[in-house]
Amino acid sequence: MAKGVKLMNSLNLSKAGSPTLYKSIILVGDSYGIPVLLKYVPRDLVKGIVGASIRPQYIDELAKISQETGVKFLLQPKYHSSGYPGLVEQIASLKPDLLICNSYSMIIREDILALVKYNAINIHEALLPKNRGANPVQWAIIKGEAQTGVTMHYLDNGIDSGDIIAQRKVAIDLKDNWCSLKSKLSVQAEYLIKEEIPAILSGQNERLPQDSAAATYNQRLTPASPRIDFKVMSDLEVYNLIRAQVKPLSGAYLEHNGQKVYFSDFVGYEKIKELREKYAC
Repeated sequence: MAKGVKLMNSLNLSKAGSPTLYKSIILVGDSYGIPVLLKYVPRDLVKGIVGASIRPQYIDELAKISQETGVKFLLQPKYHSSGYPGLVEQIASLKPDLLICNSYSMIIREDILALVKYNAINIHEALLPKNRGANPVQWAIIKGEAQTGVTMHYLDNGIDSGDIIAQRKVAIDLKDNWCSLKSKLSVQAEYLIKEEIPAILSGQNERLPQDSAAATYNQRLTPASPRIDFKVMSDLEVYNLIRAQVKPLSGAYLEHNGQKVYFSDFVGYEKIKELREKYAC
């Protein structure tokens, strides 16, 4: 963590009422992230919202938000698809000077960042520079960390490596699963947005570099990886892996008698010994 970054545990007295530096703002996110941003970003400044094509479950709701607000809705295709250059052209036509991203699953690449001269801000559900990359909520649990948090930071050409604006800490309870932890993080994410947006719009927010030497990165979780291996994992490690991947994820799994056995429901720590006796070979 960069020295001097605000780990806010009390109300941050952001500078409100100052004139905004921006005239055209693009909001990026899903059907949770966009509505939160719309609560705190002046509606007349929002010229477009962007959703992820790889998350079709959110598209209808985002289209509805677009219709209700009169804000143009753009869908980000995969980078190597034929439709991607069209997205860049559509965003460019809105002449954006600021981009704010909340709860999003695709990379905002340098061709889009250049359109806003890298005035692009993201909410990441980790205490950067720890847990950069995919699935930060799940990996904080899998790693057995005692706390995680939310970071508001600038986007750059790296992965979650841009300057930090502000952070909020969240303790990880031994009984948390990833869903309950994400709920706690969502509360703190909205707090950051509410408190920092006025300062960002007036150019008075803090901006401190990350300590790259302290950075950790995570691979994206898939239904095939990682898996439970009782031969090398403690009961606590198995418990963490299961609670980090409960429904609506497909669940942690192990291999038994040539078959994959998935655990998509929460399993209490006291039950792990029984699983070990049943499945360990």
